[in-house]
Amino acid sequence: MEEYVKQWQQDITKHPERIINEALQLLESCERVDQRATLHFWIALGNRYLTVMDKCLDHAYKSERHFRTLHDDEGIAKALNLIGVVYFYNGFYEKAVRYFYQAKTSADQVNAIQVACRANNNIGEVYRETGEFELSEKHYKEALELAIQSDELYFQAIIYENLGQLAFQSELLDVAFSYYQQSKELLLQQTDISALADIENKLGALYIRKRDFTQAENHLRMAYSYIQSGGNRLYKTEILLYLAELVQDFSFSYTELLIEAKELALSLDAFHLLRKIYEKLSSFHEKNEDFESALAYYKLFHQTEQAIESTSVRNKLELLRIEVKHSTDLSQMATLNEQLTYEIDHQRQIAEQLKQSNSQLKETTYKDELTKVYNRRGLIQYLATMRPGSYVFLLLDIDYFKHYNDSQGHVAGDHVLQQVASALETVVVQLTNDGIVTRMGGEEFLIVASCGDEQLPNKLIVSIQQEIKRLGITYEYNGKQQVLTISGGGIETTEQVKTHFETTYATIDRILYEAKQKGRNQIYFYSEELT
Repeated sequence: MEEYVKQWQQDITKHPERIINEALQLLESCERVDQRATLHFWIALGNRYLTVMDKCLDHAYKSERHFRTLHDDEGIAKALNLIGVVYFYNGFYEKAVRYFYQAKTSADQVNAIQVACRANNNIGEVYRETGEFELSEKHYKEALELAIQSDELYFQAIIYENLGQLAFQSELLDVAFSYYQQSKELLLQQTDISALADIENKLGALYIRKRDFTQAENHLRMAYSYIQSGGNRLYKTEILLYLAELVQDFSFSYTELLIEAKELALSLDAFHLLRKIYEKLSSFHEKNEDFESALAYYKLFHQTEQAIESTSVRNKLELLRIEVKHSTDLSQMATLNEQLTYEIDHQRQIAEQLKQSNSQLKETTYKDELTKVYNRRGLIQYLATMRPGSYVFLLLDIDYFKHYNDSQGHVAGDHVLQQVASALETVVVQLTNDGIVTRMGGEEFLIVASCGDEQLPNKLIVSIQQEIKRLGITYEYNGKQQVLTISGGGIETTEQVKTHFETTYATIDRILYEAKQKGRNQIYFYSEELT
């Protein structure tokens, strides 16, 4: 067993699957309690590196139970620390810190310096995550003293990095840099390429915050070169995200970097990174007026948020189920069952919130914020669903709207836009089954509807004019009383508008211009497109 453990200590980060399989095989024929305790611990640790947290927790509890039978405080401490890690990564911070403190107490009783060091560091992680930075720093520094005492260079490097992250979050950038540099110097003496890539990545992020983009790029290039030789794919994804912020003369374009990051994140099921990537890609395409791609990525961003929430709840329920299975305390089992009930109710609430947020998402994505009719995104979505057939397109523009704004003010102008939009929507709802009103920008609106009735165009025009007249909006301009009117241009077409919308829009814009030139307060319509 000792030979196995010595080898496993060297290989655990690189070959966790092999170690799990070897330990499971040994466990089948092992009867000694001390060896079973050790084997369960290594199976748990291997699953922790594979992020299979339910199996990690199950074997950690089994390991702890065996170590307690043996009154092995160091073993108990190691198992408790590992149990705390599982709860930490699944958001059970209160429970995690309780297990870490128990691990620290057990380790201190037998002067198990390495375990006490890890427990203190993990307590610091919990407090950093919950924003209690003073307590976090206190425990990080206790962990650092123990790491120095035990001459664990690698763990010293990790703690320096954590202290750097704490300073970075506190906007103490020079302090963060000093800690990162100390971590880097220690890591250069090790062989963990992924850890080196991670610290270079953090230095790159620090220089981005300092707006020193040359230094940022140097560190990020170095991080990328480390990762290229087979390092941690999660770190590589994070590096690509930071590089995308810089781009500059780097050999990949912004979107190429993000697409590569997306593929890596997908392969890892790294939803927290996918969410960021989809959000960035959506913003990029929106700025470039590729609204269809922007919408597609925005949907993926929202779906990923849902997946994160759903996965989190599911994982919590599974961990609670395992905890119930290993509990022998009846009062604790009752408490855990209460927690299970709470989490199930919480999941139902989340499902309802998601339903509401989906509705709000549709509203904010497809609707104009001021007038509540469709925006350009909504129009693109509508065009994408159009089936072959005959469609009416009406482009409408409020006459002399600038005069109204100049005389009445922009607040009153916004109110008029809302009234006109509402009037147009009333007409469309009354006369069509699937028509939409879109605010194209400013005081310009577009109506699109399928045309199964040859009288529909005329009905729309008459009703629009009646509704605008019914609004009775008047104003004074240059000493004269004016009445607000609307002009328009439209066509009925059977063209595949979803792929040739710009051509159709240019056509109705010309017709609208003609109506404006010939006196305004009129809507021109053609049953065939102009040439």
